[in-house]
Amino acid sequence: MAWLLFGLLLGQGAMFLANTWLVMGDKLLELASFGTHFSFLILALLIVDGGCTTVLTRKVALIVHGKTDRHEIAQLFRAAIIVRAGICMLILSAVLAYTLVSNWAFSNAFVICAAPAIIIWVFNSTGVLDGLGLSGASGISTASPYVISALILPIALNLQDAVGGYLLGTAFSLGCLIAVLVQHLVSRRCGLKLLNEEVTSKMVKDIFFTSLASLMSVIPGQIYFRLQLLICFSVLGSGAVGALIYVKQIVTGFLLLTNIARRVEFPDLVREINLSHRIQFSNIISAQRINLSIAIMSTLIAALIGAFSAQSGSSAIGELILKFSILIFSGAVALTLIQSLTALGMFKEAAIFSVIGVIVGLTITFGFTEHWGLGAVVAADLLANCCVAFAAYLCISRHNQRTSTGIEQGTTT
Repeated sequence: MAWLLFGLLLGQGAMFLANTWLVMGDKLLELASFGTHFSFLILALLIVDGGCTTVLTRKVALIVHGKTDRHEIAQLFRAAIIVRAGICMLILSAVLAYTLVSNWAFSNAFVICAAPAIIIWVFNSTGVLDGLGLSGASGISTASPYVISALILPIALNLQDAVGGYLLGTAFSLGCLIAVLVQHLVSRRCGLKLLNEEVTSKMVKDIFFTSLASLMSVIPGQIYFRLQLLICFSVLGSGAVGALIYVKQIVTGFLLLTNIARRVEFPDLVREINLSHRIQFSNIISAQRINLSIAIMSTLIAALIGAFSAQSGSSAIGELILKFSILIFSGAVALTLIQSLTALGMFKEAAIFSVIGVIVGLTITFGFTEHWGLGAVVAADLLANCCVAFAAYLCISRHNQRTSTGIEQGTTT
């Protein structure tokens, strides 16, 4: 866990410092421009992953109980590559279409040079490493795109739009290449030759549908934030978007701390649930207590940072941080319950609840941003998190009732 935390601090910390430099230099417009492009690029990587990382983590975590062997892991990874490759072709087609209609020099240059990163990410083995308990290695490796981009950012934004875009896009692609190479080197050290196994069409079909369900439990929330950016841009302007990106990065940074704990705790949670076939809510808290403890502490720390900043020279940013801090705890609770559904293999239900949260959040954002400003984003996110958490709670309760009924019937017969 320590190495995974180090990877987070290295990657997100570098990007946060670069964005802080932009805020301190009163360059919110530049932050809005780069931040929006970078945000959509991260979304593209999540989509091209196809949800395969979670599925692979779950499969690999079951090795301990003899349900999956290393030969099958390599086959599953090859199947994941095939699924990702199909998604990659669709994304690259969209990228090409965008560059043909866009006249923005920076945007076109950035997108063209960042496109190789999408191809490279088809081969990422994050899920395999996480399932083997090597989350630290995957965490450190995935920090490289952030670190390299953060180092290049101050230089690139002082150059012409096209040149800056070329530099930033190339930097991100280089970072992804380093990340994937490191992951495969670690996999080989563990005795896994991930690219040497043949796969059947049935395996590809199975992992496609399972991964698609997993992806749909994650991607709605990611699309949600990007749509929020577009709504705020159209209603409040670039300056507000720059402030939103900066404050959201702080909230996301703390949420990533909780995500680290969830990633580390996930394999054990999967094994525990698959042995008992049911889950008590006390077990959810116990199995993910580090994650929830970090969420509480992070919320308090963010609130203190916001209160302190509000009393200093950055009063507007400080007030925003203070308002957004509650989203750390509410988001962590919602994601904890969603992960419990994922551990049970209930990817479809997790996806449906995530979509419900997105619909609720976007409705509030669209309807009230003009009147409440960025406060509407806080209200939207808070209510969305509460809806997702409540729906997941009800789903797990129903699952436990069905399981208990089945056990009782089996005992009776």
